[in-house]
Order: sequence, then structure tokens, then C-alpha cells
Amino acid sequence: MTEKQIEKKDSVKRETFMIGVFIALCAGFAGGFAYGVHQAASPIPGMPHANEQVSKEGHSEQFHRMIDALESKIAENPEDVGALIQLGNIYFDDHQFEKAVQTYEKALEIKPDNPDVLTDLGVMYRRSGNPEKAMEAFSKAVAVDPTHQIAMYNKGVVQMHDLNDIKGAVQSWKRLEAINPEAKSPDGVVIGELIKAAEAETTQQK
Repeated sequence: MTEKQIEKKDSVKRETFMIGVFIALCAGFAGGFAYGVHQAASPIPGMPHANEQVSKEGHSEQFHRMIDALESKIAENPEDVGALIQLGNIYFDDHQFEKAVQTYEKALEIKPDNPDVLTDLGVMYRRSGNPEKAMEAFSKAVAVDPTHQIAMYNKGVVQMHDLNDIKGAVQSWKRLEAINPEAKSPDGVVIGELIKAAEAETTQQK
């Protein structure tokens, strides 16, 4: 074997190793972290930040006041979509997945074509262990708004990490990349790199 052949072989080994490392990193990023529109936005006016809402000792007094105020508004007017969404967002932050799902669903019964609420509902479905329903919610969000980047990203996460549909994840992420090539995962990985890693994993499985 010539020196050039050895160098080329070593280069291929290094490249294969780096791809493997990258796939491992991507496979591990928060177990495929899905994130919601609400989390990506600024905190609710008048509410403490999500990290400040709950402590080991319990909820803050302000937290309970906000819950009570919103529940009173909804009792007076069950059609108050804004109050329902805000209450759902609080449950989202508080990791009360089932309550968040129920509240978002009530909001969507009144206004079914809200892609942001559909996306947050999908995140709550996934975190409550129902990836099929999460996919349904993300797909509806994208159908309503074909440019909804967070819904597209999350759809790929569920396909990749929950449903073992790597090809489907690549399609979802390529659609996102076409809209925004600079889109990134929550841990800062550019969408194009996620696609490369997923495609490499597909090739390895053949």
C-alpha cells in the first residue's frame, strides 16, 4: 500500500469516526428535543419566568393568583380563547402535560386553525408519551401554516426519535431548510447538519 493510499484510508477512517460522533450527538440532543412556540417566546406578561414558577417548596403566590384569575375569566366566558391559551401556557411551563393538553384542546375547539397552539399541543402530547397524537398536531399546524418552522422541526424530531421514521424526519427538516437554511435545533445545531447526520444513519442501516 502506497503512502497516499494509507493517507486516504486514514482520512476515510477519521471522516467515518466524525460522522459517527456527530450522529451520536444528534441522537442524544435532549432525546430529540421538541420545543413549543410559547417556550420560544417571551414570558407571559405578569408571570414569573418558567424556571421561577415552580420550586421544591411549591408554587409562588403569584402563580396561584394567575391560575385563579384565568379560571374565573374562563368560567365567565368559556369562549375566551386568549384566556384558555394563556392558561394552557402556564400548564405547559409547569409540566402539567395533561392539563395543558385539555386546555389547548378547548381553545382549538373554538379556534381550530391556530398553528401556534397546535404546535404547543403537539409538544405536550409528546411529553405525555403520545407521539402519534403529537405528529397529528404538528402536521395540522404545518397544514394551516406551511411556513411554521417550529412545527416542522418538531415533526422531524418525533419522526426521528419516537417513530423511527428517519426518511420522514429528513423530509420534514429539508422542508424547514428550504424555508430557513439557518434554522437550528435548541442546542444550536444547524438544520443542514441534522439532515446530513440523519441521511448518514439511513445509509448505515441499509
